[in-house]
Amino acid sequence: MTRHDLKVHPQFWPGLLAGNKRFELRRNDRGFKVGDELCLHKYDPTHGMTGARLTVRVTYMLLPEDCPGLMAGFCILGISYEIG
Repeated sequence: MTRHDLKVHPQFWPGLLAGNKRFELRRNDRGFKVGDELCLHKYDPTHGMTGARLTVRVTYMLLPEDCPGLMAGFCILGISYEIG
């Protein structure tokens, strides 16, 4: 298991906090794997990091070879809010 620190833009933050956004579309430049932890940091492009954060676990992963509409080099990560 690896822990990844990632920025999240403010328009996606409410869905994450409410538990409704259970996926992340990401460039697969970190070698994500099922079981990894994502430490998501709220990031405002104008003001920088806000200090808000949320940790989730990768429970599922879609790659371009699994999903024809997904651009090469990207992945969709299914996430769970139950960490521990």
